[in-house]
Amino acid sequence: MARVLENMNHESGIWNHGLRKNHNSLFIIHNSRKSAGFTLLELLVSISIFVIITTAVVINYRSGEQSAQLRLGAENLASTLRLLQTMAQSGKTVELCDTQDADGTPDQYANQVCTVGSGVNCDSACTQRVPTGGYGMSIVNGAVLLFADGNNNHVFDTGEELANVKTDFPQNIVIGVITETEDAQLAIVFLPPDAEILVNGAQAASNVYITAQHEKSGDNRTIVVRPASGRIDVK
Repeated sequence: MARVLENMNHESGIWNHGLRKNHNSLFIIHNSRKSAGFTLLELLVSISIFVIITTAVVINYRSGEQSAQLRLGAENLASTLRLLQTMAQSGKTVELCDTQDADGTPDQYANQVCTVGSGVNCDSACTQRVPTGGYGMSIVNGAVLLFADGNNNHVFDTGEELANVKTDFPQNIVIGVITETEDAQLAIVFLPPDAEILVNGAQAASNVYITAQHEKSGDNRTIVVRPASGRIDVK
């Protein structure tokens, strides 16, 4: 009897040992499967973090790009004004029409800038000379034109545009004028030989403020023309 009980205890121990062994194996298999991938929650968190970081990078990039465009636009405008100022000081010449009517008086093309196709009479009677009224910039509703004031009235007139002198602005840059009235027009002229500054046909009594604004960001820079010193700065 004792022998039988001993054999039964021995077999029971073997069975329990095997059971524990199998249980541990199953636990290891279960854990290995669990660590082999991500849960749905972990995946969603990872995607959210990636989206947030990507969005921040894109926003910063666009903001930097817009700031660069605005800075370039303002500097281009200031450089163009300085160029016109230098042209007046140096006595830069341009081809202007010297056409007359039959009675010898200047006709409708007189003192306009000579360009191909501007008129038969003008094309055949152009002279290289300094425009009496100097060189200027006209800003009307955001449109910028450069002109030679041949008729000396200190504002832009049809036929005075300088086709060979251009000012380029980056996309989304709008040029405006800061004035005390609602009139958003400006004609600023540099009169030779000292590049005296005239504004809208009269001598400038105070600083002139021109704005460059980015349409998308709403940020702006200001170009300041100082008649007293002749300085042109970007703020």
